[in-house]
Amino acid sequence: TSHSYLKLTSNDSYSALIHFGDQSDDDVAQIWYDNYQGNGMYLTTSENTPISFYTNNTARLRLTNGGDLTFLNSNADATADLNSIIFFL
Repeated sequence: TSHSYLKLTSNDSYSALIHFGDQSDDDVAQIWYDNYQGNGMYLTTSENTPISFYTNNTARLRLTNGGDLTFLNSNADATADLNSIIFFL
């Protein structure tokens, strides 16, 4: 056996995108590498919905449509205002 992967390659001055959607809206969410205007990686939604991250079949982190970052755990939820949170690496 060998490793499998999905690879999207664009020209040097263009973007590579994966669109998620349905019949009424074919680009509700996107994973986007912008090599055209900003040279960045984006995870976006075009709807008024949160982006949630799961591990072990449990929601762990949620970015709300209002910009709040919520850390979820089994004890209590903690919400951080993105204007005041600082991450140290």
